[in-house]
Amino acid sequence: MESEMGTFFAVCDPDSKEGCRKVTPLVLNNNGTFTIVSAKPNNIRTPSQDKHVKSCDNELKVQESPRIRQLSIVGETLSSDIEAGNSFIAELQKLIVKEKINCRLNCDETWVYRRALPTKPMASENEAVAPGRKKLKDRVTILGCANASGSHRVKLTLVGKSKKPRCFKNINKASLPLHYMHQKSACMNPSLFSEWFHDCFVPEVKKNLKKLKLKKAILLMDNAPDHTDVETLKAGNITCIFTPPNTTAILQSMDQALVESTKRSYRKQISKQISF
Repeated sequence: MESEMGTFFAVCDPDSKEGCRKVTPLVLNNNGTFTIVSAKPNNIRTPSQDKHVKSCDNELKVQESPRIRQLSIVGETLSSDIEAGNSFIAELQKLIVKEKINCRLNCDETWVYRRALPTKPMASENEAVAPGRKKLKDRVTILGCANASGSHRVKLTLVGKSKKPRCFKNINKASLPLHYMHQKSACMNPSLFSEWFHDCFVPEVKKNLKKLKLKKAILLMDNAPDHTDVETLKAGNITCIFTPPNTTAILQSMDQALVESTKRSYRKQISKQISF
C-alpha cells in the first residue's frame, strides 16, 4: 500500500513465539532496499484485520473472490483473423445479392471416440477414488451439414474403418439415419468428400430447393486438406466457397456448439447403455 513514506509491506515473523500473529511493517525505499518501521502506521492491513487474507503455514493466502470462477479454455477464437473474417462476410453478402442465392449451408467434420467411457462417474460418499481403465481411442469421423436456421439438416455422414461393419449385417444401408463411408484410418479425404458432395449432399439439397421453390444454394466450408478444390464441387446451381484461413471459430456455424452438442448427445446415450 502507498503512503507518504513509500510502499508498505506487512511481513509475518515465523521465528517469533506468536508466529504469524506478529507482523513486521517494512517500507520500500527508492533504491530498492527495505527499512523496518518502528511504529506501525494505522493504514497497514494485517492478516487479522483483512477478512480476505488468511495466514497458514507461514504463508499469506488470498481467499477466492465470489466474483471469480474457473473456466475451461475452449475454442480458438483468440487465434482467429478478425479482419479476414469481416472482409469475407462483406464479399459473401455482395455475392448473395448479386447471384440471388436463397439457400446457404455449412459443413464441418469432427472425430468421435466411439468407445470412450465417462470420466466423471457418480459415486457413493464412502468411495474416495474412482479407479479407471486405459482410455480407448477407437474413433470415427462424422460430417454434419445444415443451414443457419436449422430448417434443413443434411443427413449425418459417418466415416468408419470397415467396409461392412458387423453391426450392419442384414441391414439395408439406405434405411439407416445416416450416410456410411469407410476409410482405413476412419478419416475424411478428398475422394470421400467429393463422393459425399455429389452422391449425398447435392441430391438432398436439390430436393429441398424444389420443395421450397428456390433456385440457388451455396455451401460454406473451411479450407481443410481433406476438402476437394471448389472448382470440382459444382452441380448446377449449387456451388461451394472456402472460408479464409484461421476464421473457423468465428465463421463456421457447425463449429459453434453444434458439433459439441452432437458429441454430448452421443456420450449421453453411451452412458445410458452402460448404466442400464
